[in-house]
This record gives sequence, C-alpha cells and structure tokens, in this order.
Amino acid sequence: MDTLSIIRDCLSPIAGKLILDVGCGSGGLAATLSSEGAAVTGIDVDEASIEAAKRAAPLGHFRTGSASQLPFADRAFDAAIFVNSLHHVESALMEQALSEAARTLKKDGRLIVIEPLPKGSFFEAFRSIEDETAVRLDAQAAITRFEKPGLHREKSIEFSRTETFPDFDAFISRTTAADRSRLAIVEQKSEAIRRAFEVSSTRDENESYVFEQSLKVDIWTRVR
Repeated sequence: MDTLSIIRDCLSPIAGKLILDVGCGSGGLAATLSSEGAAVTGIDVDEASIEAAKRAAPLGHFRTGSASQLPFADRAFDAAIFVNSLHHVESALMEQALSEAARTLKKDGRLIVIEPLPKGSFFEAFRSIEDETAVRLDAQAAITRFEKPGLHREKSIEFSRTETFPDFDAFISRTTAADRSRLAIVEQKSEAIRRAFEVSSTRDENESYVFEQSLKVDIWTRVR
C-alpha cells in the first residue's frame, strides 16, 4: 500500500476528476495526477513551492494561500487531498482546514487525509533533525475530533511505507527538500544525525539503508 495507490483506489477513474491538492508543495503529486487526466488545483502557503509546482505540473492550476481559508467556491471539487500537509497547519486551525476542504466538495466527493505518524524507523532518524512528535499528534487529534454535517467518515487505515537510501547524503536530500532551513540544523548536528541514521536503519542486499515510515489515511465522503 502506498499514497498513490490509495488515491487511485478512492478516486478511480482519475481521469476527469477535479482535485484540490491542499499543501501541494513543489507539485509532485499534482504532476502525477495531471498526467493521469485529472484537473488539479494546488494551494500552498509557500510562494517558492507554488512556482516549482507550476513548473512540475504545467497543466495544473496553482495559487498561494492558506489551508484554513481556502479561496475556492463551495462544491467545486470531486476530491480534496492532504498528503503530509495537515501537520504543517497551525494546530489551532487544523480542524478549520479540514472543514474548509470539506466545504469545497461536491456531493459524493472525497476528502482524503494522509499523515505520517510519530513512530517507525524513518521517524526515529528524522527526529534527530526535527522532532515533529507534537504536531503529528495534534494532527491526529484534529482528525479524530473532526465532524461536519453531511460528511460521512468512511474509513481510517494505518500502513507502512518503505524508504530506501543509498547513503546518508540521499537521506539528507530527502528530509530537507520540503524545508531548506533544515540544512542549517544538519550542519550543526551532522554527527548526531548520522548516528541516528545508522542506528535506525537496516541494510538490504545492495547495502542501501532501509527505513519504515508509519502513516495513516482517513477518508470521508460528502453525502449531501
């Protein structure tokens, strides 16, 4: 099980779907969904990420904005998706962000939230750079509390994703891609981070470093 297979299963067929990517980052998911025929709109608070997303997914539509105040009409989309983005919303506004996304759904539209959990070997290595325990727990608490009239909670599933890196530098590249300010932390704590990387990983037959990242997907359907 992985993020893309979950989204594909929920929204099949992808082609022709109007999809809102909340916290779209540099547009990797939007590019994939666009290539499969979806009409993707992405929003992110970071202007540099939006510019990168426009380059990555030229068929998509992107704008800078807040997840808690979405600048889109009611019932505009077939699906709204958060992938590893809800925990980046201010904790007090997480439920509002979910409510805003639900507001934009058409009848039978799906709200899909995929969030990393504060456990697993990848998390143990990553927390040596930035400890997201509190915000990840806040995101799960907001998901648990979230209810909205006309929105049916369909299911919640935990799954594990394997992350493989040929070396420490590849791990650093992956973990700093979304936030380049982490590079300063890596420079200051390089040896401690390297130790956490080594201790948390296992090795495969190619001597690559293997980690497990625990995630949870929550899916709602708008029933009216």
